Amino acid sequence: MKRTAVLQVLLALAVSVAGCGSEVGPDGIDEPVAPSGKADAWYGECQVRQVLAWVNDPEVDERVLKEAGVHTRAARNIPAHRNGPDGIAATSDDDYFETVEELDAVPWVGPRAFEQLVAAVDHRCSIFPRAEVIFSPRPYESSHLAKMAELIDSARAYLDVAMYSFSDYQLLDALERAVERGVSVRFIYDKASEDRKAPGGTMSARLEELGIDVRWVNKIMHHKFAIVDGPRMDTEAAFSGTLATGSGN
Repeated sequence: MKRTAVLQVLLALAVSVAGCGSEVGPDGIDEPVAPSGKADAWYGECQVRQVLAWVNDPEVDERVLKEAGVHTRAARNIPAHRNGPDGIAATSDDDYFETVEELDAVPWVGPRAFEQLVAAVDHRCSIFPRAEVIFSPRPYESSHLAKMAELIDSARAYLDVAMYSFSDYQLLDALERAVERGVSVRFIYDKASEDRKAPGGTMSARLEELGIDVRWVNKIMHHKFAIVDGPRMDTEAAFSGTLATGSGN
């Protein structure tokens, strides 16, 4: 009986040790994602961009990451960082990943975790991007304005808009919904150059009241585009030096 009991204890210890070993992630706690510390030297621009967009998606939680093949410790820590102090996704304190370096700083996110993340999104870079052409005039529900509102509603983390003129209040409603979701919205607006002289009641002032960062350029700004959840560089100094606030507040 004693010998049997000893064997049972040894077997239990062996199983316990094996179980503990399986919980240890394949990356070191502070191991860099690439030997040089620069992921973009090892992966394509699209892959890096799609990884950041994916891990910033509030619906990508620990379960989704693990199902995609990301090892346990990285899968647990990535959404924990992104969700901010309250631990709840898509709230105002969320800390979205702006750079690979920020993602790399998460404990247990190293080269194997990043390789697993790339594998999960690589299909997005292998498909030729689809272009959709919308002609005007047409009914509002199928117009380019409705499509723009749909794209704004899809934003999870960042929204950068450049507009020559802006007067559609359904787009304004979509921008307000984006801010309420915690999306960081920046808006370069040609008319803001004039609005700053008498900001009261202007569209620039209305946008700023919503919490949108409105800017103007000291040239004619004729662009009309939006970037949804695209990566952002840390360019605050350059941004402040070349642009001015919309209403001068």
